[in-house]
Amino acid sequence: MKSSKDYGVDIKKLQAASEPGDLIFGYMTTPDKPNLGPDAHCGVIAGKGEVFANDWNDGIWKRVEADRFFAWYPHIYVMRVGKPNQPK
Repeated sequence: MKSSKDYGVDIKKLQAASEPGDLIFGYMTTPDKPNLGPDAHCGVIAGKGEVFANDWNDGIWKRVEADRFFAWYPHIYVMRVGKPNQPK
């Protein structure tokens, strides 16, 4: 999704690559290295460029624009968890 030190999340790219319910992860370094405390953050894609994520100031989960919690992370990944079989 993003691998650069540029500030901000490309909302058009995020919308094209994700759907509501996908997981979003932000890391200060690549995930194969330790990313502890403020060096990482995760959330759930809400859609329309928004995510559900916990606010590190009060610990309450909020629906906010993706930039609110992920703008300064140079490495952002989106993961889709498998969906159960849908009846036809």
